[in-house]
Amino acid sequence: MGHDCADAISDLIHQQHVAVGARLPSERELAALLGFSRSSVREALVALAAQGRIEIRERSGCYLRPTRTDAWRQLRETASVADVAAALHAVVPHVASEAAARCGSDHANRLEVLTARLGRHLVDRDAPALVGEFLAFLRMLAKVARSPFVELMIAEASAAPHLTAAAGELEKSRIEAFFALHVGLLHALQARDGRRAATLASHCLGAFEALLDPSTSERSRYA
Repeated sequence: MGHDCADAISDLIHQQHVAVGARLPSERELAALLGFSRSSVREALVALAAQGRIEIRERSGCYLRPTRTDAWRQLRETASVADVAAALHAVVPHVASEAAARCGSDHANRLEVLTARLGRHLVDRDAPALVGEFLAFLRMLAKVARSPFVELMIAEASAAPHLTAAAGELEKSRIEAFFALHVGLLHALQARDGRRAATLASHCLGAFEALLDPSTSERSRYA
């Protein structure tokens, strides 16, 4: 009965287009609307809360929580350069180390092609293309490292509009600093030097953030 009631509440949420964060009808109202007892409604609400579908607030009621899709969409729409950079800093150095250990000649060639494209975008001062190409390079690292969850996270970061929106006029000194570190990272990967690859990945991410956000000092990231 509890599962039937939970399904009925889910259907009601869908039919009434209840917005994320909105309060659901009370237990009494749900029981009257759906034809279940209040105890069945209460059991169903607890089950939905356990699934992460709703949030039960004491003395306030039940509120619709965002689904995973909603959460990713919200993150993509609101994530700043600093937000994305912090997430990448947390995982990419380890991924770079793992990628170096598994980097065969085919992988090395693909990474070199991506680096060449990245260099062209830097010469052209094409900031949006630069962002896309660098994140494609990081996705390749995750692929080589056999880290599909990290690969997915980077793909989601690629869809964050604030990254390209923040990319304005690229300063020559920051371009040179970033690309020198990026090429160093490529060489460390090709040499299968995991420790150096991890260090340079961290430095490269700091320079990338500084490139997109002039208010960021690259020294604060990798001095």
